Amino acid sequence: MGQLVTQVWEGYWARLFISFGELTLAAYILPSGSPGRPHGKIELTNMSSESSWGLTLNERLLADWESRNRKREKALQRLLGNRLLSLEIDERSQSTLLKFSRGVAIMTANIPGSRELCPHWSMRIAEKDWPPVALMGTGYRWRLENRRLRLGS
Repeated sequence: MGQLVTQVWEGYWARLFISFGELTLAAYILPSGSPGRPHGKIELTNMSSESSWGLTLNERLLADWESRNRKREKALQRLLGNRLLSLEIDERSQSTLLKFSRGVAIMTANIPGSRELCPHWSMRIAEKDWPPVALMGTGYRWRLENRRLRLGS
């Protein structure tokens, strides 16, 4: 919490990549010979998830994963310079909500019809791998533990 967004970009299928903290040059070179994208001290992504997403400003939808490319790009730029204030997991919808300063928020949910058991978000610190983190609204363990709680075991 409290980390400053320093970079945000989209991959294939509207997958999000959010960098926090000082950016460091990539340790790899692209096939074109240019350097790879810099990375932050902490990064979040939904690249392994079948989650939809929507970005809001003061609870008004600016763009979602199905919006036109330009609209998504413009909306995502609203994250730059904002701090992550909180994260929430809604038990009923199994969605995640990341709230940032200045009224910006990102909500993820399962794509309709998806039976995915993966977490919506993965995190890495500096150059480490992408292990799942606490933002596991759709994670199997999360579902299992909540099922046990509801059943009273």
